Amino acid sequence: MQCELSNWVDVLDKLDDVLERCCNADSPWMLACDTASHESDKHLLLTVLQFTALLVEQSFSRHLYSSMDHLTTLLSSSDMTVVLAVLDVLYMFRYITAGSLHKISMVMALFFVIVQGLDA
Repeated sequence: MQCELSNWVDVLDKLDDVLERCCNADSPWMLACDTASHESDKHLLLTVLQFTALLVEQSFSRHLYSSMDHLTTLLSSSDMTVVLAVLDVLYMFRYITAGSLHKISMVMALFFVIVQGLDA
């Protein structure tokens, strides 16, 4: 059974707060979720990403999701568990609507940069 993502706006706002907190940089080279002092935030972040993936998968209004900028930031995490959880959420957007095409193209550009970095 699919749901309307707009019914989850209040919950998504709370989840966005967690994503934002984990994206804040403690230093110019490190996300907050990558520091030892934010270990509990990392566990919460992984739970938020798992829930988001399930919610987006069951939603027919994916274009309403507004935390894509935080997801792209989290792709630069040094923790591959975080990166894989973000990729899992992004995979749920495989059925792209015209409204989210621009956001998805930005993510694809980031994937291209990551893949090039792995080949080096």
